[in-house]
Amino acid sequence: MSSQSQVRSGSFFEILQQVRDQVEIECFDPLYLAQATETCMIIAEVLRLPPTAEIQINGQKMPAAMVQEIYSMLEHEDIQTVMDHFEQATYEIRHIKTYLRTALYNVVFEREASGINKLRKNAPNLIHTRAETLAERRKRGYET
Repeated sequence: MSSQSQVRSGSFFEILQQVRDQVEIECFDPLYLAQATETCMIIAEVLRLPPTAEIQINGQKMPAAMVQEIYSMLEHEDIQTVMDHFEQATYEIRHIKTYLRTALYNVVFEREASGINKLRKNAPNLIHTRAETLAERRKRGYET
């Protein structure tokens, strides 16, 4: 999926359909389709905001344009991750929409780190730290 560099225009339902296409909504298990659709609605709502509007993410007000750029990078697996984290929360989430907006924003930044963390947990001998990798490269004569 490619990132879109401009804020989307159109009716809410047109943008919602674009988001549904972006995150491959048809790939969600029917049991979780309603939750995935609600999540897409939150994304579409943010994408419809004027770029100069402010939106609260991580407890801070941010320009909507920045959040929109990040949301345009969301993929199917990101939505699934957000839904999983929401389901696994052991505390009451009182402001669900705010929580989901922040989670959707953060998941893009955490995508690679999360994968490395899971691999390290499940197969600690298969992945090396950055320092170990650089030391090995130096030992073999590669420039770093």
